[in-house]
Amino acid sequence: MIEARSYHDDGRILDLVSDEISDHVSTHDSLLWVDIADPTADELHHVAEEFSLHPLAMEGALQSGERPTFDRFPEHTFALTYDAHLCKVTLFLGDRWVVTVRSTNPEGMVWEPAPIRERLSTDPGHRSVAHLMYLIFDNLVDGHEDRAEELRAEVEAVEDRVLAGDSGPGEGLEPDVLRLRRSLLEIRRVVAPTRDLITELRRGLNGAMDPETDLRFADVHDHILRVVEQIDTQRELLGNAFEVHLAIMSNQMNLVMKKLTAWGSILFGSALISGIYGMNFTNMPELDWQIGYPMALGMMVVLSLVLHRIFRKRGWL
Repeated sequence: MIEARSYHDDGRILDLVSDEISDHVSTHDSLLWVDIADPTADELHHVAEEFSLHPLAMEGALQSGERPTFDRFPEHTFALTYDAHLCKVTLFLGDRWVVTVRSTNPEGMVWEPAPIRERLSTDPGHRSVAHLMYLIFDNLVDGHEDRAEELRAEVEAVEDRVLAGDSGPGEGLEPDVLRLRRSLLEIRRVVAPTRDLITELRRGLNGAMDPETDLRFADVHDHILRVVEQIDTQRELLGNAFEVHLAIMSNQMNLVMKKLTAWGSILFGSALISGIYGMNFTNMPELDWQIGYPMALGMMVVLSLVLHRIFRKRGWL
């Protein structure tokens, strides 16, 4: 579905149908924003013809799994990025026009630009490509900050479980750690290149950007840097928490092995005595003793008590 809107310098806002787009492409007193959500091949072909979009840029808009990137073509600038839910957002920038192509993620979610339209409509003094780019990336980076904060809370929950000892077998800690590590890696693969993309975009729009918009872009760049640092910190904290979990599990296993070894040693003394007197050789003088049986039992009890006391004193039991 194609949504086109023309923002005029005199404050007028015109909603356009697809056939009216060509009449506003070359105007110099307005900002044209064309937005396409999950476009069909015909819709993309129509927009590509209207704005003379480069085939390589169109290829990047159609392919899935592309990393965030920024390229300059003779007729326009191309940028590709993702929101916090990994929904792809492709942007084509001209002198007085912007085309955004939004794609759904595997969960069926799509980036929603309604807040940007509202901000742009209520601020008629800043209707330029540079300002629109600031609004878009400010919205995207805010989403990444919220997602990074959610992951930080989940990492802290894992740390609390580890420190509280609620991380033994069957507690489900390992799947949670692997899921968190995958989520942190996925968002970093998007956020880290977006940091460079914003730098290049800010440099490319420098000539057409007023000082206030440039300051706002700098603030967005600072935010994306903090997001990258926070993600890297959470990845390190999660790795440390998992190492502590493995150390605790190893220590618990060592304690179990020490107890099993101690009890095995205690039972080994009794088994040795019973094994010797169970061989039933003919020339065993103790077999004819009347006190032989009680003596053997007594030796087993005494040896077991001595070994139990020794192991208990060493902390093995």
